[in-house]
Amino acid sequence: LQCDADYAVFIYDHVTVEGVHVICIIAWHVDDGLASSNNHKFLDWVKKQIADHFGLSDLGPVTKYLGVDIKRD
Repeated sequence: LQCDADYAVFIYDHVTVEGVHVICIIAWHVDDGLASSNNHKFLDWVKKQIADHFGLSDLGPVTKYLGVDIKRD
């Protein structure tokens, strides 16, 4: 679902048939993307779909997005 407030943000919010609540948020601007989810297996699947479709690769944990340095404690 594309976010109404920002068209470069996509939100997936679903409860599986097993009762697992999965949330995934993807922010994308030109050639800079960021994805986060509460479910590692689903996030890995999303990243594979993006990589297969667009030929992109996973650069690991985020350190910079849209020119902004990101530091995690």
